[in-house]
Amino acid sequence: MPTETVTATIFWLHAGQNTVRRPFTVPADLPVGTYEIAAELWPAGKIGGNGVETLTDNPCRTIDI
Repeated sequence: MPTETVTATIFWLHAGQNTVRRPFTVPADLPVGTYEIAAELWPAGKIGGNGVETLTDNPCRTIDI
């Protein structure tokens, strides 16, 4: 599957539930099916770092392609 470079966007969030709209690209070769969109919260500057765990994650929605 092709990959793409993503530029980070900063959202100002508050405690509790937040509504943020974020467009995303569905790869043209993605098979038909049901997919889950999930959000992850990472420590600042440590996204995907070796030995760094997410602070929390949450399934947001499922989509059918």
